[in-house]
Amino acid sequence: MLNSLKPGALIATIKKDFKTLPRDRFSRKYLIDMFIVIIGLLLLMQLAAQLFPVSCLDKVTGVVVDRRVTIGSYRMYHKRATLPNYSLKVVLNNSTAACEIEVKDNDPALLTAFRKGDTLTIYSPPAIYQILSLEGLEYGKRASQVEVRQHIVYSFAGHKREAWPFMGVLTAGLLLFCYFLRDWYKNR
Repeated sequence: MLNSLKPGALIATIKKDFKTLPRDRFSRKYLIDMFIVIIGLLLLMQLAAQLFPVSCLDKVTGVVVDRRVTIGSYRMYHKRATLPNYSLKVVLNNSTAACEIEVKDNDPALLTAFRKGDTLTIYSPPAIYQILSLEGLEYGKRASQVEVRQHIVYSFAGHKREAWPFMGVLTAGLLLFCYFLRDWYKNR
């Protein structure tokens, strides 16, 4: 039993089963369960990321040295890129790396909330949060919360709220897959 838990023995067993078992039995034995485990793990990771408080984020306070508004992406309308989505790229005087702030719905209040010379506090996600919430898949280091003179202009709570639709899709996909899988096993 313990020998079969070793990675080499497990890979050898999977290779042997791939060659000898019919395709439907192989998929029932390995692929379907693996898919359910992966979707379940993604859901659990996202739920764990939702429990992160602001106090666990990396906090950097400094004076804005450089502030640039760039076009991060475009909104699609009838399969054509129409309206730009903006990003603020900010460099603080005591920071070695630039930080990017995603501007949702081209929010004019956020675009004009601060300028060069203002004191800014930026909360960035640590590596564990990026892994759990799958934010590591995004390009660049993104800010999770931004404060200007102790006033929150970009909220971490709003940032976390954006993840709920993704979690809903994962949950619905997992439930639908399990439902159809149950019917498939019943009819075999």
